[in-house]
Amino acid sequence: MNMGKVQILKKALAHINAGAENFDIAESLEDDRSTIVRLVSEKQQFSALIQPWAPQQDFSVLVKKLKALSGKPVLLANFVNPVMAEKLKRQSIAFVDCVGNMNLNGTFVKGKKDTRDVQKRSRGRAFNPAGLRLIFAFFNEPGLLNASYRDIAAKVNVAVGSIGQVLDDLKISGYVAVENGEKYLINKKRLFERWVDAYLEKLRPKLLLGNFRAPSNDWWQTVDERNYVVQWGGEITVARQTPFLFPELTTVYCTRDDLDVFVEDCQLEEDIDGDVAIYQAFWLAQMAAEEVSPMIVYADLVDSVDPGNWEVAKTFYGEKIAEFLSEGV
Repeated sequence: MNMGKVQILKKALAHINAGAENFDIAESLEDDRSTIVRLVSEKQQFSALIQPWAPQQDFSVLVKKLKALSGKPVLLANFVNPVMAEKLKRQSIAFVDCVGNMNLNGTFVKGKKDTRDVQKRSRGRAFNPAGLRLIFAFFNEPGLLNASYRDIAAKVNVAVGSIGQVLDDLKISGYVAVENGEKYLINKKRLFERWVDAYLEKLRPKLLLGNFRAPSNDWWQTVDERNYVVQWGGEITVARQTPFLFPELTTVYCTRDDLDVFVEDCQLEEDIDGDVAIYQAFWLAQMAAEEVSPMIVYADLVDSVDPGNWEVAKTFYGEKIAEFLSEGV
């Protein structure tokens, strides 16, 4: 069981045992998708599903999973919001979260919040431009989460003062957990999906260096990117790996210093309606790598107007990002 789920189990069990009965952990069963814990007291027992968050969009799947458990099911989550609490109650699903919201043995509590975290939280900070840069860095270099704020700021090129606000927002939103003083990402799949949406809407447009028209559709095939500080975007990255995708609109990521030389050498002409979009790669100066991050590739494909690219993005997500998003300390 990863440390995020251990933390949920400890906090939820403390709220359960604050009542008249004391439950103990009888056994724990785990596979790639679920963690089931059998809780036993002198009078009753539960089969507890530990869920890092209670997703409304997957509500029917969640209910089906709970009702398939042997014994009386109970959901243990880091937080169950009031809307989800009512929905679970209508389905006669027992639940307990880390802050004391519950539907258990006739006790129904909703709307409780962790006041210490709420006081510290700067709402929305995690998904503003600085927060998006930080999330990107934490995904690609997990060790940064436990670096000093000064080191993080130097690596990611964000203000020191914004780092604590972003981390507080990620923590109360259920994306950062702390165990034995060490921070780590949890609920990575959901965080990744939110990052993609916010990146395409709030950050990438600010990074556009220009639109250009290429001399031919296959211009990129003759370019040796090793001669420049550049990385290919999602369409070209995947096109180089599969014959099923030929990019119509290509994205390139580079530094401002390399823009003019790259454009001239590739014979690109500035054109607002051109088929080549060049963006400033905010990560290149700090996190140089041979290939662009899977996060950028996936975001580029999702943003494509070609529905075929959406299917490629799903395949790429499954093959390339599953391990990238694996839960754990």
